[in-house]
Amino acid sequence: MEQLELDFSKSVPQETRLFTRKSKKRRELLRPRGRHHDLSGIFGRLNRSFFGNTVKVDVTWGKESKNRKRSIQLGVFDRDSNIIRIHPLLDRDFVPEDVVEMVLYHEMLHAYLGADVVRGRRMVHTKRFREAEKAHPYYSAYVEWEKKHLTRLLRGW
Repeated sequence: MEQLELDFSKSVPQETRLFTRKSKKRRELLRPRGRHHDLSGIFGRLNRSFFGNTVKVDVTWGKESKNRKRSIQLGVFDRDSNIIRIHPLLDRDFVPEDVVEMVLYHEMLHAYLGADVVRGRRMVHTKRFREAEKAHPYYSAYVEWEKKHLTRLLRGW
């Protein structure tokens, strides 16, 4: 995979990023290998290709939930535990690995870029973040796939 030329030189300096939460340091069983997708392999590829192996987080599939909802959070970066969790509904045979990769890339951007503070508010989806996300070669295909298949994912819940 070709490394993208992402210019993060204008990143917010580390000391001005928002890191106010205290770490809980609770232990969590990590499950990066799913039935259909291996998050650790995808993470390693992304980290080498786009981040120069600088993203130091754990990755795991989230826990199954029996609660049906009208919306779904496909991934989350928990700064407190330094873990990226990917929704287990993405570990299905009809979900292409490129889709899982895009969700993981999005969460890795959160870990890499941190949060900006603008007028006292924590901002995570900044212009810089969106530009970096759109620079990924699978971005457009991911957006189209999500539009077509989100309802199917929600029904499978």
